[in-house]
Order: sequence, then structure tokens, then C-alpha cells
Amino acid sequence: MGNIFTIIFYIPLYNALIFCINFLSFHNAGLAVVVLTLIIRIILFPLSRQAIKTQLQMKLVEPELKKIRETIKDKQEQAKQTMQVYKNSGINPFASIILLIIQLPILIALYQVFRSSLPKVTLSILYPFITAPGVVYMSFLGINLTSSSIVLAIVAVITQFIQLQLSLPKVEKSKERSFQNDLAYNMNVQMKYIFPLIIFPIAYISSVLALYLITTNIFMTFQEIFVRRRMAQKYTKPV
Repeated sequence: MGNIFTIIFYIPLYNALIFCINFLSFHNAGLAVVVLTLIIRIILFPLSRQAIKTQLQMKLVEPELKKIRETIKDKQEQAKQTMQVYKNSGINPFASIILLIIQLPILIALYQVFRSSLPKVTLSILYPFITAPGVVYMSFLGINLTSSSIVLAIVAVITQFIQLQLSLPKVEKSKERSFQNDLAYNMNVQMKYIFPLIIFPIAYISSVLALYLITTNIFMTFQEIFVRRRMAQKYTKPV
């Protein structure tokens, strides 16, 4: 398993980072992380776009889902009918989860790259077309990327909070008390207010992780605004 992770994630990410360091005239690892993060976000843009599209489509089918919850009491049949609505509407309810799962190994690989190698370059795992830089500068905005930074961790939490406020749909607390309604409301609240706090210890582990998360959150915030504006007219009104 370790070798598979190394081949699929660690080595490609390592080479991409070294390429970015070489590409930038300052040979700054922090700037390279920002550029690499933007490249990763652009590559993952189709998945991100699909996740936003799914959220907008979910608003369209909400009345139908509410009717299913009210008229069908059997939980198994209720779930079956709900998935049928998703299928008929071309909705993938797991789009956001898939995007999150993909990012986890990227975070782990990025952390390992800085923990085990940089600023020294491991020549043995470089691709033939990647040149090793003569020097790698590990200071970014006065912060040593080989250590943790409470400032960057706090900024990561703030940007995560802003991004979630924009991306997650608003869920009103239903007057009709039920396990499903309460669960949906509580999960929405926890994602908006608790998840950013969970991000803090992750971002505080390493300045590099914090920098990756900050860049990701800022990119996704503007991406959310752009994509929603493009799709709002199509997916917020019934056809």
C-alpha cells in the first residue's frame, strides 16, 4: 500500500513541486505550493463544478423529496424513492464527498514531501525531465515552512469558514420534528461552524498544509461565485 501511495501521489507531487520551484525565479517553496495548489484546483475543477451543480439541482427536487418524506413512512422505501429521484434528475449526491476523498492523499503527500525531503532535493525520485534547483528557499512571508504557524492556521480557519458559508445551502430548522429533519439541520450547522475549527489542528501541523488550505479555500470561494452565477438561471427555476 505504501508503494502504491508513493508512486501515485508522493512522487508525482514531489516532481510537480520541484518543477514549480524551478519555474519561479525566486526558487521559493511557499510560492511553489501556491502555484501547485492552483494547478491542482484547476485539474479538479470539473469535479468541483459538478458538486456545485448538484447543490443547485438539489434545490429543484427538494419539494419532491419533501413529499416522499411526508407520504412514505417506510425508511427503506423512502430511501429507494429518494435515490430514484436523484437518478431521474441526473444528480450525484456523492459528488462533494468524492472531491473531499481525492484531496486527502494530496494533503498527506504534500506534508510528507516537506517533512522528509525539502529543502534538500532527492535526486533519485526526480523524473528525467525535471531539473533539481540549486537552492530552495523555505521562508514564505517571514514564516518558516518547515515549522508550524498559528497565524496561517487561523487564516486557514477563517477562509474555510467563509467558503463553507457560501457553498453550503441554508437549511432552516423545520417545524415538523423528525429524525431526518433534525439530522439535516444539525449536519448543516456542524459543517458550517464546527468543521472550520476541525481544520485548525490540521493546518497547525505544518505551515505547508495551512498554505495549501488557504489557497484552496480562496480559489474555491471565487470558483463558487463564478460557477453559481453561470448556473443559477438554469438550475434555480423549474424547466
